[in-house]
Amino acid sequence: MSSRYSKYWPWFFLTAAFESLAFVGVLFSIPSESGLSVARFGLIAVLLLFFVLSIYFGLRTRTDTTSLDSLPRTSLAISATLLALTSSLALFLLRYLNPERLLPIYERLSPLLWFFVILGIQSTLFLLLLQNGFHPQEFLKRKPVYFSAGIAFSILFIVFLIVSLTKLGITKIAPIG
Repeated sequence: MSSRYSKYWPWFFLTAAFESLAFVGVLFSIPSESGLSVARFGLIAVLLLFFVLSIYFGLRTRTDTTSLDSLPRTSLAISATLLALTSSLALFLLRYLNPERLLPIYERLSPLLWFFVILGIQSTLFLLLLQNGFHPQEFLKRKPVYFSAGIAFSILFIVFLIVSLTKLGITKIAPIG
């Protein structure tokens, strides 16, 4: 069951590899007092492991995609979606649950969690493309729905921009204790 999009597996893996390198750079750019801590070294090691594995699979799939064509794409797409959602939830909770206590953890973990969010989203989209293909004519059938959704998105985005630029409606929360 080879898809006509199977030839893009190497590009998928190479993209993931260089994304992980970009996030290693972000981790190195976080200021620190005592150099490279054990926690930061562990995060960098995880991202470099993703880099090495992605390069390996990218080079391996250039010649042979038959082993990847037999993967259960639906369950992999669901797993990738869950990875993106749980990473997003972790980012949100680390940032806003208890900012005074969790902000240092958020600052150090956020590059890895953002990498997982991006990797999960692109994996989901790629696996669904492999499974279902790309059919532009289906978009044209649903043009009124997309137009209405675009209007709603534009209104909400304008409200977001107004609030974020003017700070209108944002109140400071007094610390407890």
